[in-house]
Amino acid sequence: MKQVFVVGFFDEVNRALRDKYPQQIECGLLMWVRLRTPNGKINLSEFIEPFRNALGTDADQILVVLAALAGEDWVEGRIQSFLDETESAHPGVCCQLKVSRKARDSDFVFNVISAFDLPVPAALSMQSLRSRLGNTKVLCVRPSNAADYEETLRRQGFPDGAFGEFFDEIAFPVAKQSMLNKALAEKAGHYQQLLYAYEGLRHLDERVKAKYQRVVNRAKPSDVVREFRHWLLGQMPG
Repeated sequence: MKQVFVVGFFDEVNRALRDKYPQQIECGLLMWVRLRTPNGKINLSEFIEPFRNALGTDADQILVVLAALAGEDWVEGRIQSFLDETESAHPGVCCQLKVSRKARDSDFVFNVISAFDLPVPAALSMQSLRSRLGNTKVLCVRPSNAADYEETLRRQGFPDGAFGEFFDEIAFPVAKQSMLNKALAEKAGHYQQLLYAYEGLRHLDERVKAKYQRVVNRAKPSDVVREFRHWLLGQMPG
């Protein structure tokens, strides 16, 4: 599966990408990484964490498009070393690094992505969901202040009607979580799969996880749905 990271470019390039590649961005095939903090410092962890997450979704052709400005040759060197280490640790994974010295150069970014031939995401249909999930429902959990799953599913290409037929949602108040793990343990008798957006919630107990056949445990609903979508399309193990 192909994956693109656009790293270190200015916000105007991000806006242009969202106009040109909305489906790829919503489904996580194309990811924007700001890289620089508001005071201008480089924070490489902004890139490394989502990159490692992508390896868990069966990405095996990865393109990194980097804006390295004057005096930032060390950033290019660090990222290239990281990509080399990734290829050594993950046989079968191929990484490319393309570098621009202009952080506003959207034409460079578009040309590189076009040459990489990033695909339009595969469509999900009600029929394909019924084939994959049968007559089961998926339990979706999030903090009450996070984006709801119905809208998140819609934005990532799930068909109308999918939420009502295949998903149930629980939104826990951020300040009232003392019974969260107990409640989810009790729910396991009714659901085989759990989607858990943990940012703002208690740590999910390993004994609770073991009660479900499949658990997707990511920070935000969008991250959770993105990984679950990859699984539905057969783009990751399990």
